[in-house]
Amino acid sequence: MLLSLICGIIYGCYVTEKLSKNALSSSEAREESKAGVIAAEKSAVQGVIDLNPRIRYAGTAMIGREDMFFIYKFRAIDLCVALQLFILSGFLLLLLNKVFSGLIFSWSRLTLPGFFHAMYLTFFSVPSIIWFCLDTDPVRIAYYYAAQLVPVIIAAGSISAFFLLKISGESPEMHLPFQLTRQASDRYLPLLILVFMLLSGLIALIYIKEAKVVPLFISVLKYGSSSGQLVRHSIYDSSEAVQYFYALAVRFFLPLSVLVSFFMARVYKAKWKIYYWVILAFSLFCSLLSLEKSNLIGLFAVLLLGYYCVSKKIISWANICVIFLALLLGGLVKRAQYQLDIDVGQLPNYMSQILISRMWLDPSYMCLAAFHKYNAATMFLHGHSIKLFSFFGLEFTHFSSIGFVGDLWVNFGWWGILIGSFTLGFILQSAQLLFHKKTDILRFAIFVLLLVNSVWIIYGSVLSIMVLSVYGSSIFLLLILVPILDRVIKKT
Repeated sequence: MLLSLICGIIYGCYVTEKLSKNALSSSEAREESKAGVIAAEKSAVQGVIDLNPRIRYAGTAMIGREDMFFIYKFRAIDLCVALQLFILSGFLLLLLNKVFSGLIFSWSRLTLPGFFHAMYLTFFSVPSIIWFCLDTDPVRIAYYYAAQLVPVIIAAGSISAFFLLKISGESPEMHLPFQLTRQASDRYLPLLILVFMLLSGLIALIYIKEAKVVPLFISVLKYGSSSGQLVRHSIYDSSEAVQYFYALAVRFFLPLSVLVSFFMARVYKAKWKIYYWVILAFSLFCSLLSLEKSNLIGLFAVLLLGYYCVSKKIISWANICVIFLALLLGGLVKRAQYQLDIDVGQLPNYMSQILISRMWLDPSYMCLAAFHKYNAATMFLHGHSIKLFSFFGLEFTHFSSIGFVGDLWVNFGWWGILIGSFTLGFILQSAQLLFHKKTDILRFAIFVLLLVNSVWIIYGSVLSIMVLSVYGSSIFLLLILVPILDRVIKKT
């Protein structure tokens, strides 16, 4: 089976090389279009990309029951091939997990590599089956093999990191549910939260003062008075420094404050329950200022995961309420971003668009679009679309958010997929080692925050500045600031 997977990869490379000679002229797609099987439409990412006419994109990827019927009736063989490779990839993951005693993932404990694998399989591997079956261009083969190969390579990177960096014979783990207890180190947490809240408030004020239009204010006070494009892109009119620190506030300072106060309320109760709701309300307000869905959904994601970690309950009224509010507000924000009319009767439709189109279908679709645009007929970017490299003198080429798989492909092709995925697994497992045998509220909170931020690269870029900032800030807290505060507490 492993040999068949390798042969498939080689064949995928051959196909992409073949495309450079025919410049992606897919006669099969044109014949089907002439026969009236599908209607011609266009999709875009960084310009116009001609995908198979059946694939529809209108701000987000779209599928319907007719697409499922089409796959069942006209793409049954493709579906069988796709499912076989998906099962093979899953089998290899389970085999590696069995051989290395649950190092990759486990039902009884939570790890960064394990959580990332679960989210990747859910939000990328599975929907990639749909695009493979709907598309007709030969580049879909390379795309699908890459999509299914990535989790296996990440697992290999995780295992390598563990055996190279482990500090004892036990695997790094966070058993569920988290055992929250009172500790002396909790004494400095109120001060830490206060500093984070003050910093976030200052950053929010600077953003409000500098912005030409504050999307939240214009939506509440004068909805529809400004153009949708102006409201949607107003955050990008601010200086890069303001954009960065605002993102850091809503992706690190505020979510971490919410998580710490939530865990403190579970342990100390009393006034901390009031503090938690105040901090949550302030965090929600700051996250909504720019009307970006990712900030809002990210905040609810840390809440959902934090509650799961302390209760180990997948289905509960609390989880249902958090998911409902996230989808409801996310759907409303999606409309308000472009100042579109809001119909209360269409709220279920708005919510489903966020869940199905934006969260579930978009990452794999945008990656497919990247494979179409950069398919060996077009030169790869060699790192030019990775913002981090611009700090070292490489000219930056802005590119749409295509996920880390697409980002690796458009920059380095197959070498990027192989080396980049392995490195990602190595990094996730290395970060996991920071939580070895340590159990305190701050460490629990940072761990949950890193879980959520690891998923962002599925939607964003492989070396996202913000994801790196969150991980870097977390490591600074754990390795430098916390030990200093612990010494101070012991002396006093």
